[in-house]
Parts: sequence; structure tokens; C-alpha cells
Amino acid sequence: MGGVLLQKEIFEKYLAHQMKRMMSLDRSAKDESGIAALIVTLIELGRQAGEIRGDLPAALAVDFFLFVFIEAAKPYYQNPEGYNQARAVDRSAELFVNGLRPVL
Repeated sequence: MGGVLLQKEIFEKYLAHQMKRMMSLDRSAKDESGIAALIVTLIELGRQAGEIRGDLPAALAVDFFLFVFIEAAKPYYQNPEGYNQARAVDRSAELFVNGLRPVL
């Protein structure tokens, strides 16, 4: 995430692009950034290991991962001085893996 934090202008454009792509009903547009291929691989490995459910479409899992990633980085741009990267990543990973279930 360090590179994301150092390249604010570029990442902000990337965020806008990803949000627009995720909101589009046209699924024929490819993600040219390359991050989607990495996310697909991570999702597949998680499914093979039984850590990520396999009954949902892969595209849904990829978009959810991207959403969670964006939400982990967004607070930095809103309040850089108060941003706690480790906490943001931990919370986002927890959300991705466990959804909105209460933590017991």
C-alpha cells in the first residue's frame, strides 16, 4: 500500500476509474491496470484453500475486493495525518473475509 500512498494523483485517478468501471452495467470493458488479474489469482487461491466461498461469481468477489481496497486507502486522502495504515488494512481484510458479521 506504500506506493498507493505516495502517488496520490495517480491513485486518485485509478480510484475514479475503478469506481466508474464497477458501477458500469457494461461488463465487456476490460480492466487494463493488471490489478484485476492479481485479484482473480488471490480469489482463486483463497477458494482452493477453502478460505473464500466458491458459490459466488468470481466477478462479484473481484469487485468486492476492489471496493474494500479502495475503502482501505480512501481515509488516507481524507486525513493523512490521522491515517493508520495497519489498522485500515486489518479492518478491510476482516471485512473482505468475514463480511459484516459481528466479531465475537
